[in-house]
Amino acid sequence: MDTINIIDKNGNPINGIIKDKKINFNYKDYKLLNFFDKELKGLKKRFKFHHFNYYGFLSDKYILAFAVVDLGYIKSFFIYLYDFNGKFLIKTEKKILPLSKKLDFPINPDNHTIKYKNKKDFLVVAKDFFDNLLSVSGQFKNLTFNFNINYGIKNTPLKVITPAGHNGWTFTEKCSNINDFNEIYVNYKGENLDFTNASLIYDWSGGYLKRETNWVWVSFSGMAGNHSIAANFAAMVNETYETENIYWINKKSFKEGVILFNYDKTALYNSWIISNKNKTIQIEFFPKDEINDNTNVLLVKNSFRQFMGKFSGYFLDENSKKVKFKNITGVAEIHKALW
Repeated sequence: MDTINIIDKNGNPINGIIKDKKINFNYKDYKLLNFFDKELKGLKKRFKFHHFNYYGFLSDKYILAFAVVDLGYIKSFFIYLYDFNGKFLIKTEKKILPLSKKLDFPINPDNHTIKYKNKKDFLVVAKDFFDNLLSVSGQFKNLTFNFNINYGIKNTPLKVITPAGHNGWTFTEKCSNINDFNEIYVNYKGENLDFTNASLIYDWSGGYLKRETNWVWVSFSGMAGNHSIAANFAAMVNETYETENIYWINKKSFKEGVILFNYDKTALYNSWIISNKNKTIQIEFFPKDEINDNTNVLLVKNSFRQFMGKFSGYFLDENSKKVKFKNITGVAEIHKALW
């Protein structure tokens, strides 16, 4: 299989969708410019590269989610286990100094091993995209989990590079169409939790993002009768040249353009409406609870709210017939950052 460099010989990103190619993530070859188009090098360039990886394991009853983040000047990790009876069983967030050995987070979306270790807590993630292998194991307080997942190229994830302002770019790999598990084990306080019909929503993103970066994002996956359905939609980021908007019906992917989000910023627990102009989707999101984080230190500001909840609505299939769904588990996120 061919290998593609994400940065070309002139130091520019290859904007657009990447399909059926191995990625050489040669991000260091990018010529990062300042406001006046003068090249930035050294620490100034290093601290402007950000990457993160999010996993959300979904069932009708629970969400187990975690993310690792590396902003260059600081790293972070969060994990939560949410029970839809209305409570968090686990909710942990850690800030990690850049030289710390607690978190090893390689910059390679196709093939990597992520490791986090802190006292008795640990996380190990191993991925081989072209062998369709993904394994996740961890232990946090009263929670132990193991997942072995057939995830990779066969799942038709969306891989796309888009400009981020005048002098930046973002690579993202998004997939919600992941429900092929060899092993599922989630144990909380000695009790095995029910992750029947589990699915995974996945996000690996990295790049030289804009100084002010904002997004609203939703992702969900589940069964609608005999149909498996899944989606990844976002606004305010990755909308130049291409979007990261896509949904799946029975493993078949449907790429979308601009998605419209309608919600009340002052009443975010009211339902949200997610739609598009050509009416191929119409969705209502019902938030149930959230995790959040606010940071305001020197020149860095960050406001992050991730809502767990249920999605109802419809997608149009290849024959323009509605595939309706109700109470599908997923997440929605509003993120505002100056970094």
